Amino acid sequence: NGPNLTPILDSLIDWATLPPIEEKIRVVLLVEADKLGQVDSVLKIDGHSDIFNQEALRVARLLTQLPVIYKRGEPLRQPFVLRFDFTREKQQQFL
Repeated sequence: NGPNLTPILDSLIDWATLPPIEEKIRVVLLVEADKLGQVDSVLKIDGHSDIFNQEALRVARLLTQLPVIYKRGEPLRQPFVLRFDFTREKQQQFL
């Protein structure tokens, strides 16, 4: 598990550029961060809508403070799961 990033992710999404959302759309990214905690690689994208996948990727690249784990003084690359839930309620809240 790790920190709950949902509020941060939701606040970074550009809701106005997305089409109206009728049913929940989930995009899950498996990412890795560099030694500064910035996403530098995407290992997997699990989503069924290209426009929402692209928005999730854009937001992931904005993250700058993912936890960095060290082992014997060296940063250990560890995958993080980022879950994006695009819902009508969130879209209306952030517009």
